[in-house]
Amino acid sequence: WGANAAGQLGDGTITAQYPPRAVGGDTADWVDVVAGGAHTCGRRADGSQWCWGNDSIGQLGTVDQGSINPSPRLVEVAGGFTSISAGSDHSCAIADGIVRCTGANTSGQLGDGAGGSRISPTRLDGEWDRVSAGSMSTCGYRRDGVVACWGANTTGQLGSERSGPRNLPEPIAATPESAIAVGYRHACDVRGDTVWCWGQNGSYELGDMTTTSRARPAPAIGLAAKAISARQHTCAIPATGDRLKCWGHNGSAQLGVGDKSSHSAPVDVGANTTYVSVAAGFSHTCAVQSATKLECWGDNAEGQIGDNTSAPDRPTPTEVPGAWLLVAAGNYHSCALQTAGALACWGNNANGQLGDGTTTQRRAPTTIGTSLWQTLALGAAHSCGIQTNGSLWCWGLNSRGQLGDGTFASHMAPVQIGTDVDWATVTAGDYHTCATKLSGGLYCWGAADNGQIGDGFGWRASWTPVAN
Repeated sequence: WGANAAGQLGDGTITAQYPPRAVGGDTADWVDVVAGGAHTCGRRADGSQWCWGNDSIGQLGTVDQGSINPSPRLVEVAGGFTSISAGSDHSCAIADGIVRCTGANTSGQLGDGAGGSRISPTRLDGEWDRVSAGSMSTCGYRRDGVVACWGANTTGQLGSERSGPRNLPEPIAATPESAIAVGYRHACDVRGDTVWCWGQNGSYELGDMTTTSRARPAPAIGLAAKAISARQHTCAIPATGDRLKCWGHNGSAQLGVGDKSSHSAPVDVGANTTYVSVAAGFSHTCAVQSATKLECWGDNAEGQIGDNTSAPDRPTPTEVPGAWLLVAAGNYHSCALQTAGALACWGNNANGQLGDGTTTQRRAPTTIGTSLWQTLALGAAHSCGIQTNGSLWCWGLNSRGQLGDGTFASHMAPVQIGTDVDWATVTAGDYHTCATKLSGGLYCWGAADNGQIGDGFGWRASWTPVAN
């Protein structure tokens, strides 16, 4: 009896029940029962084990992870079970004297030696050209022409109608694409020159003039683009000479169109038609024009606009002094490359994410070191970049291993990740990071609680022996 949204009562429904309800019909030979967070398991007199309820990350061990089961499902393990226990999102049992566990493994609770955050780069299968890390999800483009996604799937942001998160890349389309961007709970890519989007749409993130979320990719309204960036809103650089386009959530004026109303379809930003780089932060946006002019707009509470003021939200593009090549935006900080390749950062610096060796907030671009860089990626409170010699560096918050240096220690200045010098691209989610190499190798590290690392170890959907 009690809560039953995931079918954890086992009465065949997902309706909460106040008086006790019989489980599994008229069977009356149950000898043991345990209740987890939103799943339940029981053992019958013949030693058979049955589980029901939430199986979003394999906590039932019935190998059909990603569903809910409102009726008992037989768990088949040779030898039968003699004891069982259920945690919040995982289960453990003893069969033939062997302890076996299934479900969540983000803190190593399965005891297989493979769980928890990844604090060093972990290679995924296949060869990849592009990857984009969102808040808790990741999507990439494989060299065989497949678009695949993994991680959290609360609003269909993986492009799959099958519910539940994924901890391995799941193909969603076999089509050429030239750019991909994963936001907070939605994603978009560019196929040919047409923008396709999927996932959450409560604030018009998908640009289709509705607020209907969808789990399958579909074209945004009348937009051809060559580059795209997403957070809670989306911005794209048109494929032909036209003004920058933005749409979606606009509570801090991050769309740059002079108001704070969310927009259901792409709207023109500014007057320039030659943007070459755009970056969507949590509540601000920055973009570079071909004339090396950098502009930012939206939330400026942490100085992330970079114009050396403490002015509130900027509703239209505001120029950042200097000459620039490309820009990246985190939750509340920004970084950009100057024309010669030097790195500069500004905004919130509470965790050293600006890389200047301090935790002092900067309201204007502050040059970081003397090295030259070729690309950047900013997460919630960490930053990463690839230098012109192909080496990969990260800095800032490291509470989930998102820096990839083999530790959980935060760093206020860039630290090199390994010694390889063949890195090609890098992308940063809230608490995880992914990067590709020139050879096509894809590596991810950091938080794995929603499967966003994609290495298959965020959880198990089958009963796995505990390591000796």
